[in-house]
Amino acid sequence: MRHLRRAFPDATLVGFDTGYFAHCLTNAREFPERLADVQLWGDIRNIDEAALEGVDAVVQLSAISNDPMGNRFEGVTDAIISRRRKISRCSPSVRG
Repeated sequence: MRHLRRAFPDATLVGFDTGYFAHCLTNAREFPERLADVQLWGDIRNIDEAALEGVDAVVQLSAISNDPMGNRFEGVTDAIISRRRKISRCSPSVRG
């Protein structure tokens, strides 16, 4: 988020996250979400398509974190990746 804010100072940055690990930040002086103009919370598998209206670009980072979790929750990981692909195809201007 910090890089995007510096690179595109006039852009409207919208974050979307579950927030599962927000309490686990180490050595963070501030929450990264504070750099977003809008922060939405939820599960990427259930994102409302309206949240993407007017969006010019998508940076997709959604997945189950780290290999052991991804292996243990393979079905959920596959569902997230599938949803990511659908969002990436929703508009010619939105790429994952």
